[in-house]
Amino acid sequence: MCFLINLVLYLNKCISMKNVSLIYLFFACLSLNSMAQNNAENKSGTIKIEKKNTIVQVHYDNVNFRLIGIDQYGNVLDSAVCEFEMKTTIKGIAYTEKTIGSSLTYEMQKIIGRCDGSCSLLFTNIKVKDKYGNIIAAKPYTYRYGKNIESGNFD
Repeated sequence: MCFLINLVLYLNKCISMKNVSLIYLFFACLSLNSMAQNNAENKSGTIKIEKKNTIVQVHYDNVNFRLIGIDQYGNVLDSAVCEFEMKTTIKGIAYTEKTIGSSLTYEMQKIIGRCDGSCSLLFTNIKVKDKYGNIIAAKPYTYRYGKNIESGNFD
C-alpha cells in the first residue's frame, strides 16, 4: 500500500492536475479489485453429503436356506447378512434360534422340517454389512413357509 502512495505522489509531481485525478481513480479501482479477489478466495463453503444405506431389504432364500441382502438397485448381495435370529411357533411351541452368518444352522433346518401346513418364520436382530464394511441393523423380516392358507392353495 505504501508503494502505491509513493507512486501516486511521484506521478503527481510529473503529470498535470487533470491526469492526476485519473491516476487516483485508476489506483482506487485497482485496489478495490484486489480486495474483492482476496475476499472471494477466503470464503469456503461446505458440501453436505447424505449417506444412504446400500442394503434395502433382506429376503429368505428357501432353496439354499439362507438370508440374502438386496441393494437399492435390486442386486442380490450374498455375503451381506452377518447374523440373525429366527423365531417361529409350531403346534403351540415357540422356537428361537440365533446364528452368525447368512445360512440357517442345522437346528434351524430341523425346526422348519417340523412345520406342517403353514407357519411363519420371523427373522429378527438382523445385522448386515454394507459395501463400506459398516455393520447396520436391518428391519425384521417375516416369511410364510408351507402352504398358503389365505389363497386357498392346498395343492
